Amino acid sequence: MPGFYDAIDGLLDETAKSDRQLVCRPTVEAHFLSSTVRIWGGIGPMITPDGERWHGWNAINDGGDVVSFFQPPKLTDIRDGSSPLYEFTLGYVDEETYHKTRDLEEEVKGRLLVCSSVYLEEGKTRAATPPGDSWRLRMKQSRFSEKITKDEDGGHRRLYSMSVIAKNINEGRSMTQFGIMNDAGQRARSLEMFGVADDAYAQFVVAYINGKHLNISDS
Repeated sequence: MPGFYDAIDGLLDETAKSDRQLVCRPTVEAHFLSSTVRIWGGIGPMITPDGERWHGWNAINDGGDVVSFFQPPKLTDIRDGSSPLYEFTLGYVDEETYHKTRDLEEEVKGRLLVCSSVYLEEGKTRAATPPGDSWRLRMKQSRFSEKITKDEDGGHRRLYSMSVIAKNINEGRSMTQFGIMNDAGQRARSLEMFGVADDAYAQFVVAYINGKHLNISDS
């Protein structure tokens, strides 16, 4: 089975047109302790090439159209020293998963959440690519809500919704006793611990991310 980027390249090659545009849909895979919830940004179910089934969180809007309610937050690169918290609302959650994740903290806290992209043709239920272009986050905590809705035939049903708060899996990797590693912090650390003044090791950290090139001499 080809990977995500190989599958995308193959789809682009089929048309031999440089202006071909493929619009991918977002997916979120929450690996709770007892189960995995898979949601994608489309209408109805979707099956990826690995055989996994993904649920579309959708409903009817005020105009009577069926639309996707799944709106994952925009993720950012943490290499600039920031590590924001993200909140993901998982509108499709069955009753069993809802109660387990609500009642047991270990079901959610510290577990993996994977945000990816997937491509499938309009109107199809089988994706042309596996999930790819992935971001890996670690779930920190969760929130829960329930509401009762009335069906067209007069019946009632209970809807379960939960949100998970997550951070990039690499958050904290550049943390020191002074905070996020930066040039001033590295100089202070080297002077305190090793008696080395003017340590230039961390001069590249922020500037390198912004595309700059530094010339650091020994003099």
